[in-house]
Amino acid sequence: METVNDLPILVCGFLGAGKSTMSARLRELGHEAEEVDGLLAPSVMASDQHRRVITVVDCANAKQHLEDPELGSLLRRQIEAAGLIALSRGDLSDPAPVHAMVEAIADCPVIDAPHGALSASDLDGLAASELNALSPADDLTAKFGTLEYRGGAIFRVEQAERLIANRPNGIERMTGILRTESGGMEVQLAGRMRQTQDVTLPAQTELVVRWRRAETAQAQIDLWFAEAVADSGHRRGLFGYR
Repeated sequence: METVNDLPILVCGFLGAGKSTMSARLRELGHEAEEVDGLLAPSVMASDQHRRVITVVDCANAKQHLEDPELGSLLRRQIEAAGLIALSRGDLSDPAPVHAMVEAIADCPVIDAPHGALSASDLDGLAASELNALSPADDLTAKFGTLEYRGGAIFRVEQAERLIANRPNGIERMTGILRTESGGMEVQLAGRMRQTQDVTLPAQTELVVRWRRAETAQAQIDLWFAEAVADSGHRRGLFGYR
């Protein structure tokens, strides 16, 4: 029979929030951790149950996400399902307003973890009984398609900007790091929010794109991405849909 300590800690949050950093820190502390896709959330459990779920909320983008008509309900579900909220990227944006917004939704402790820093004491009270099975929030796996690319595509800066500007209308989320001739460009798109910034030279281009199936056919995504990668002058890499 499974005990509480046998159960993994589920780490929720949108892409770019810091789930991977949080999961790595949990493993350093001796816990088994599993990341949950940003468009999936654990089934909301009864309020009197302890939940072994950590939701990582990106302070730099939380306000835009919560106000977005598509993403707001998803983030709320992830906050409501959590046993602990970790506010990430507080070094890039004032975490105080986000802390207040999240506390108004969450029925659990809220901590600051700007760099994914998590102490053992932060996990006190995150005991759990049985976890409900993961389930799609509002059947989003049927509503959204996902493209993933990891490989050697190298973009000129104007090509990277064109990749973003010429994206099909149905794309709801784009996140990753593009390798450019002069270094790297981090891309974060969510609903109406767009953020790009220069980063140090990455080993490869990594990109994840989600789109609404009702608005955009996969063939359109194929054409848009094939043209973008072809323009980059380097097509080798791992590419697929799920």
